[in-house]
Amino acid sequence: CRRSCSADKQIGAAVIHRVLRNEVEQSVGNADSFLPEATSLANQDAEKLSVQLADTIRIIGDHLASQRILNDLIDGIPQPDERFLSKLATKVFADGNVNWGRIVVLFYTVAKLAVKFVKAHFPESVQTVLRWTQTYFKENLLNWIIQAGGWINSISEFTCLRMTGLPSLSASQFLTTPVVLITVFACGFLLGAVWRICKNT
Repeated sequence: CRRSCSADKQIGAAVIHRVLRNEVEQSVGNADSFLPEATSLANQDAEKLSVQLADTIRIIGDHLASQRILNDLIDGIPQPDERFLSKLATKVFADGNVNWGRIVVLFYTVAKLAVKFVKAHFPESVQTVLRWTQTYFKENLLNWIIQAGGWINSISEFTCLRMTGLPSLSASQFLTTPVVLITVFACGFLLGAVWRICKNT
């Protein structure tokens, strides 16, 4: 497993970097001063896979961008610290279940927070978000990804999520505090449900 595990670790770190950078570029233009280009992976196949995964997550994220409740709540978050990011991740996986859908929700949300930092003139915080997300991935998600067959096995699942999308969220679902954490969990839950449907078809 040593070689494949190392590859999945490197791919995951590269995917996170690219997802954050893509979101910043899409929102504010040139991202070089906030988040330089990710270093290319030595293995060409792994490099191509990381680019493909980041692009696919961006497309799924475009659907999440239509979830007004989620995005309004993200916009209303004051400058979050690492403790808040930890609470956010804990809420996404609150019931102990990890799946590709919830991983997408986490990556999308932290990418949106990175954009929020840039627009609030705290560009140095983008690197903090990147480091925190990559560390969380290595410590909490990498083993699940390896057991699920590695990032290569996510392609068909992500393709299904792209095709199926996410049901709309209603305001009545989110009247609990802290609202943003509950909403993020709900998005992860719904995407996870879609992922399970895809898996069983």
